Amino acid sequence: TPLHGLDDQPYAVAQGPLVVGGYQFSSRETSAQRNTPTVGVVSNGATIERAVYSNVVDSNGHLVFFLRNPDVTTAVAISDRINFANMGVRAWVSDADSVIIDLQGEPDLFRIVSRIEQLEVPASSSARVVVNERTGTVVAGAGVRISSVSIAQGDIRVTIQQSSEAVVPRVSVNNDGLPGILVRNTSIAVEEGDRDIVATLPYTTVGDLMEALGRAGVDTRGKINILQAIKAAGALHAELIIQ
Repeated sequence: TPLHGLDDQPYAVAQGPLVVGGYQFSSRETSAQRNTPTVGVVSNGATIERAVYSNVVDSNGHLVFFLRNPDVTTAVAISDRINFANMGVRAWVSDADSVIIDLQGEPDLFRIVSRIEQLEVPASSSARVVVNERTGTVVAGAGVRISSVSIAQGDIRVTIQQSSEAVVPRVSVNNDGLPGILVRNTSIAVEEGDRDIVATLPYTTVGDLMEALGRAGVDTRGKINILQAIKAAGALHAELIIQ
């Protein structure tokens, strides 16, 4: 698969085995499916075919470092660490995802870059909960907090079934040529789950919540719906990412 840029030119080619989160089997009129088998990921499958040229240093003699995950705290820490390293350059924060470094006419650019890359800076990470609805996976850090919340989950299932039956009229004489009658019967069944859950939890973590819901018999889909409801209520102190 060619990967095109905005100029409609191919810059990379992706190939390799697909990692899917489901399956589908079928035989005649019977099929079994789990999750979405038509969606997958090629892990590290892209091969760069065309270089992207850019100037390392701009016209003002500045080198710009971009953060993969924009964060003001991390950017300030990088800037302070560079300034305290006494490398003869000056750094400051432009915005949450970039740190500008004034090389001040330093001729050995890549030696300065090498020294900067060896500096250790504690990264500030934001709390996140990642939910994959296709595979039913919930991933959260151990320290993601949830405020005191009350959870009520009711399970009401409505099933509508329709059956068709062909009826051929019967008379005492020869009934050849008489058309049959198709009779459709519809039945509605309403089932209320016998495992309804009402839980009140104190200030806790997402890990403890998932463990408690697992012990209560809540399936993965139910856990995802509960997380979305807690986030909407403002009790989940993390960014909820739905994939």
